[in-house]
Amino acid sequence: MKLEKVKYVLMARDMDRAVAFYVGTFGLREGFVSPWWSELLFGDAIVALHGGGEGEQTATGSASRWMMPPRHVA
Repeated sequence: MKLEKVKYVLMARDMDRAVAFYVGTFGLREGFVSPWWSELLFGDAIVALHGGGEGEQTATGSASRWMMPPRHVA
């Protein structure tokens, strides 16, 4: 398998503010922007911002209930 892209996913409560921060502070370029999902470009990497939810606080790691464990590659 050949790695083609690297994507980092971060949660954002305020999408407009988060996009402005990463573009203005780190110089990332806007690839796709919406209130719920945005992708900011930096070289071959993508920083994706997930704006889902109503701002409620959840326990860290709660997504592990539905995520599959990583496969180990030899």
